[in-house]
Formats: sequence, structure tokens, C-alpha cells
Amino acid sequence: NLTAQEIGQKLGVTHVVEGSVRKVGTQLRIRAQLISIADGFPIWSQTFPREWKDIFSLQDEIAGLIAQNLSLKLGMTAGAKRAVFPEAHQLLLEARNSWELRTEVGYARAESALTRALEIDPAFAEAHARLATVCLTRAHIRGVEGLDDFSDDLNRGRRAALRASELDPTLDLPPASLAYGLMVEGRFAESEKLFLRALALNPNSTYALANYAEMISSQGRLAEAIALRQKCLDLDPVGFTNLLALTQIHIQAQRFDEALRFNDRATAVLPADIYIPNRGYQAKILLALGRKAEAVAVARMIRQRFDLEPR
Repeated sequence: NLTAQEIGQKLGVTHVVEGSVRKVGTQLRIRAQLISIADGFPIWSQTFPREWKDIFSLQDEIAGLIAQNLSLKLGMTAGAKRAVFPEAHQLLLEARNSWELRTEVGYARAESALTRALEIDPAFAEAHARLATVCLTRAHIRGVEGLDDFSDDLNRGRRAALRASELDPTLDLPPASLAYGLMVEGRFAESEKLFLRALALNPNSTYALANYAEMISSQGRLAEAIALRQKCLDLDPVGFTNLLALTQIHIQAQRFDEALRFNDRATAVLPADIYIPNRGYQAKILLALGRKAEAVAVARMIRQRFDLEPR
């Protein structure tokens, strides 16, 4: 296992937050410490005994303390504070992880988990917002792949986003999700306004930054898109979909050496034997770099793994 210092060095960051969580019934005992990568020593640590129902307040509290110790300004808008059902929150986390797989199975699992979360707590704004992202992402992918009509997912995603905004107007995910849906339909001017609204609520929203970048890159605004993607990378150095998008946008900009570097980083996070489109980008880049034999070998590998949703 890597130490926190080794992980920080690999990510190219100056500090890493390390922690542990122990749960007994509804009681949580969370220990967090902030480690300096320069010497590997903690510069701050604290233990938080709390009730699970206060998880969102606890997240804000810990984030605030870390920011204070780093003298950072996160630029986050304070969200509405409310008690949360522990089971619903657990299902929300499961859904987010399943959604990150970007597969039909992952979307189905995410939707199932969120449906159960909303049965427990129908007023859980974050679960409505996450359901919107699941439906709208699936609509986009189905449209790209020409699988079937995706209007139902678009409509369901919009309804979920609007419900989330009604419950908590401070959330950035609902307007960003609505903007994403408009982008899927090619309504770029309307989409851009909503992306900017989401970023006004939370300038560090990786979801809004990433999808706004995708929209403007499709319009040829590559320099702006790369800057937004780089900010996402600064916020989340191991974000798989952003690394893959940086690969794609550097291919678009004909910066093939950089594209290959980002694709290698993406593959290190989610290996190509799990998500085969990594190999598609690799073959395309190698061919552009004049490495034809290697490109053909990779392409033949893809032909052997059509079971992995090759697109």
C-alpha cells in the first residue's frame, strides 16, 4: 500500500487529507488529518464524534477546517442544512459510484439506488439532483450510440432536476443537469446560461465545469474548454471521465503527445480491460503519431473485447 506522501507525490499535490470512519449504529467517529507532502507529517488532525443524520453539516465542518488550515477560499455557496436519513445517504453514495462507471449496468444500478433513497426520503434534494444526472447522462450516451429513443430519459432528468431545485435552490447540480440536457438537444445558448448559473452557485463544481467544457469544445472553443478541464483536473486529479475528455480534446486540438499522456493516466485509473474506449483513443493517437503497427495491434485488441461496450 502507498503512503499518503507517495500518493500526494503521484497526484502532484502539496497536501492530502487522510482519515478513517468507524460506525456503530447511528454513531460515527471520524478522524481526519491533513498531511504535508513535503515531509509526510500531519499539520492538523481532529476526531469528530457525530450522529450520521448530521452528515452534510459534518462534511461542511471538516471542509471548512481544512480550508482554514490551508488558508484557502473554496468559493462555495452554503447549502441548505437539514437532517438526512443515513440509509438514504448511503444509497446516494452507491448511486454516484455506479454512475461513474458510465455503462448501462451502472446507470441501472444508480437509478435503483436513488429510487430506494427517495422512497426513504422523498424530500432528499441531493438524490433528486443525482437522479437527474443519471437520466441525462444515459440519454446522451444512448443518443451518441444510436441505441434507441432517449426522450424519456431527457424528460425524467429534467423533472428530477427541477424538483431538486425546488427543494434546495442552493444546489449547483440541478441547473448544471438542465444545462446538460439542453446541450444534448443542441440548444447551446440556453445551455450556456444555465452552466454559468451553476458555476455562480459553486465555482468548483466539477460536473458543471466538465460538461460546460464539453459543450464549448463541440463549438470549437478549444482553449476555453481545455482551461475548464484543467481546473477539473486540479480539483480531482484522478477523475476518470475528465482524464478521458482531456484525451479527446487534445486529439481534437491535434496535440497528440499530450493526448497520449492523458489517456495513459485515464487507463491507470480505470484499466482498458474494464472500459475499452480507452483503447480506441490509444489506437487513434498512435496512428496520428505515425506508429501504425502499434495502432493496428491495439485496434485488433478492441475487436476481441466487444463485450465491454466498445462504442
